[in-house]
Amino acid sequence: MLHTDVTQVRLSNGEWGYISAVTDEASREVLATIVSSSPNKTMIKATLNVRVPRGTREVGNQAKHVT
Repeated sequence: MLHTDVTQVRLSNGEWGYISAVTDEASREVLATIVSSSPNKTMIKATLNVRVPRGTREVGNQAKHVT
């Protein structure tokens, strides 16, 4: 099972930055990350496109591998 998350972080210049990550729930391995100045669907889709394997489909806000 894959997990997606967007984390908001305060940068040293006082602005906000956003980290979108895809992790493998079983191994806890971080499979992909993207950093952006604003959280949006484009950022999340870009993160998923980096590493989500073929045969994976979204289930709610998660991705599930389908064999």
